[in-house]
Amino acid sequence: MQPTAATEGLKHLLIQPEAKLDLAAAALQIALEEYPDLDVASYLMRLDRLAERAAGRLSLSVEPGVMDSLDCINQTLYGEEGFSGNSDAYYDPRNSFLNEVLDRRTGIPITLSIVYMEVGRRLGLDIRGVGLPGHFLVKCVAASGQWLIDPFFGGKTVTEAECRQRLKRLHGEEFSFDRSYLDCVSKRQILGRLLANLKMIYLGQRDFRRAFNVIEKIVVIFPKAAGEIRDRGSVSFRLHRFSEAMRDWDRYLAMEPQASDSGEVKQNMKVAATQIGLRN
Repeated sequence: MQPTAATEGLKHLLIQPEAKLDLAAAALQIALEEYPDLDVASYLMRLDRLAERAAGRLSLSVEPGVMDSLDCINQTLYGEEGFSGNSDAYYDPRNSFLNEVLDRRTGIPITLSIVYMEVGRRLGLDIRGVGLPGHFLVKCVAASGQWLIDPFFGGKTVTEAECRQRLKRLHGEEFSFDRSYLDCVSKRQILGRLLANLKMIYLGQRDFRRAFNVIEKIVVIFPKAAGEIRDRGSVSFRLHRFSEAMRDWDRYLAMEPQASDSGEVKQNMKVAATQIGLRN
């Protein structure tokens, strides 16, 4: 099966090195799969305008510092625009599409973080993603210090202790916190996590066509992700694309010859081979 236009567009953007990779444009390429008529440029301009409005507020400050800039972002996004975390319909796929988040002014932690990062970047701030297990934050890095910010909860500044408590509430009191959870992640990792959310939703809905297109993009970002190649094969099998499933499973076993599920994969390959034989 040929890659879709959205997948090819994402692949083209990923040619850029990390520093030059346009995170918002890449996120909109992911959305283009679901919204083929989406005008990417207009949504990038919308982020420009949000940043311009925040900058307009900032110009009223005398010798503004980093916290002044963050306050202006918060006033613009949450005070004026009313952005908020979508707790009521957290697993609505629209929460993972940047165009929908900008239109509806609601989303999940990772998409609201992308909005926050992109507005901050346009103001000259160094704001990066932080991928906690089960939650997503941003970190503003400056010569004067570092601040953890939660875009899902109104751009609130949070401490390491608050992050620890948040994760215990999510995962239980026995959860072991590691300070590496607060490390910044790359733009590619952000895109991969965004796609992983969509993959989980679509597989849960048994929407294998959409799940396939999502996994295709994950493999574009992480071509050596053996588990994703295996999963793409499994989804191809569900779509009765047995030859494609065989190719992916064969590749998976070559990459992970000692995989714990190798026996199951080999059995599935026999079933796929039988189906191919029946068609001939």
